[in-house]
Amino acid sequence: MDKGFIFDMDGVIINSEPIFDKHFKVFAEEHNFELPHDYIDKLRGLDDLEIWTHIKKDYNLPGEPLEYNEALLSRVNNEIITNDSLFPEPGILELIAKLKKASITIAVASSADRNRINLILNKFKITNYFDAIVSADDVERAKPDPAIYLLAADKIERSPKDCWVIEDSKHGITAAKEAGMRCIAYSGAYENAGQDHDQADMKIKSINELDLNHLYPHLNE
Repeated sequence: MDKGFIFDMDGVIINSEPIFDKHFKVFAEEHNFELPHDYIDKLRGLDDLEIWTHIKKDYNLPGEPLEYNEALLSRVNNEIITNDSLFPEPGILELIAKLKKASITIAVASSADRNRINLILNKFKITNYFDAIVSADDVERAKPDPAIYLLAADKIERSPKDCWVIEDSKHGITAAKEAGMRCIAYSGAYENAGQDHDQADMKIKSINELDLNHLYPHLNE
């Protein structure tokens, strides 16, 4: 089978955006300014350091993006580890099982750093299901640049045109389309978070809406 399927992580495998929103809000309060929700929405899908570069510039913060990012991620990662109410998005485990049964190669390509990807995949005990994992640490240019998806396709030895991507953010969808892949826009995790999904080839609110026979017609042959 020469087809591939690539998962974004935040907002697709896990509904992590509310965790980040909470800790961004706390950070802003601690530093005596406000981060509007729609401002954060515009940054979704970018890698962590790029998000902090924007915040530092737009709010004239005195520290360095790396310093702020490490402090926030420490809080986020601690919550991921200790919060027993965090589960994969409904339908994700079933989708992974169907893809594996159909011998479709799968990967994760996330703007998160590798440590946080590992924390989440290990928490849900799904690490070994993926044939490749690509993080923001592996590329020089993050989403919306297509580099992360092109690298994922290379690692699973699949042509970009033979890969489907599932994404929740505008930046991620742009990256997938620029990579020459077909993209599914998923809005079920966080009510779309103000994201523009118009570039996507397909839009869904539930993972269970996906029909592999539709995505990969050759499965019917």
